[in-house]
Amino acid sequence: MRLQILDGGSPAGSVAQAAARARAAGYVVVATERAARTYAKSTVFYTPGHAQEAREFQARFPVFSQVAPAPSTVSASIPLHVVLGQDYR
Repeated sequence: MRLQILDGGSPAGSVAQAAARARAAGYVVVATERAARTYAKSTVFYTPGHAQEAREFQARFPVFSQVAPAPSTVSASIPLHVVLGQDYR
């Protein structure tokens, strides 16, 4: 499963750590970027048809407290957009 990791206000070094963990679990990290805004909660956003995969990712990585449909501002060609929020540890 392809995903993008977005830094939404997580502690320094968190994006690299999350990318390594996702890759070790078999995910393909296609990009790491800064989110357009700050997020209080770490969230898994999914594009249409990928809600189940988002819930599976959350079950594997429970630090992500929220799962929601992806906003229109992210690429629809990437199934999951994982946002590391201020609560990410």
